[in-house]
Amino acid sequence: MPRWPSALSLTMEGTGVWVAGILTVAVLSAAFVENKASRVAFGLFIGAAVGYFAAITWRVVLWPRVVLVLRNPLEQWPLLVWFLLGLLLLARGLTSASWLSNVSLA
Repeated sequence: MPRWPSALSLTMEGTGVWVAGILTVAVLSAAFVENKASRVAFGLFIGAAVGYFAAITWRVVLWPRVVLVLRNPLEQWPLLVWFLLGLLLLARGLTSASWLSNVSLA
């Protein structure tokens, strides 16, 4: 006779199914009324998408170019210039050093 799993035995797969179900209900609840549960669900989905995008960008776009520069910096000097200009753009977030980003924006 088949044995049914206990409702209290949680595995990683079962936990994932429950989390997915709760997030689905939270997102669908936004169709009726804006609430905190839907905002949290949207935030989790957007955060996961941004994290995935950042990881893929690093792995596929940036890391191969870093390896190229490290192997032969004299031949790949234009990449060093672009990396430096990109780093200067990150200074835009600091109020004391935001003037550095004007170089790369120019």
